[in-house]
Amino acid sequence: MPGVRSAAAHKCCCRRGVCPGGPNAVEVVGAALVAKAAGRGYRRIAADMGRPDSTVRRWLRTVRGRHGQWLYRQGVEHAARLTPEVLGEIAAQPTELGDVLTALAAAALAVGRRRRRSSPNWSLVGILTGGRLLTPAPSGRSTRCLPGTAMPSNLRHREHHRSAP
Repeated sequence: MPGVRSAAAHKCCCRRGVCPGGPNAVEVVGAALVAKAAGRGYRRIAADMGRPDSTVRRWLRTVRGRHGQWLYRQGVEHAARLTPEVLGEIAAQPTELGDVLTALAAAALAVGRRRRRSSPNWSLVGILTGGRLLTPAPSGRSTRCLPGTAMPSNLRHREHHRSAP
């Protein structure tokens, strides 16, 4: 049946929190990060989202320091690899989190331009970060593209599920 995936296919994509719909789906976390970058506090964000304060505070703390730098680097590297000119279109932000989100948005935009179609940006961010928006990569691991490929292998994997009968 077109558009219906098996449970096994769904599980392989969702094991790292890439698929939308989970309790901490990348879209929900992304909205909280954007609100924080805009200057809102974690209590206000949590109340607006109907999430516990402690959950939102944990999300926001996770995307700082070393992990924030890793996310920024992932965004810049993916954007540069896929559509380098997009990096000339981004501006520095007043906060580290703002810079991280801008770099990730540039990478998502680069993928959209490369594929010549738009996709939900937060879904792409989840894919480009290997499902690690909130989970730092273990030491020595990276979600870089394989040499000579146009897209990360997990993005091709996701496309495979979309085109499967």
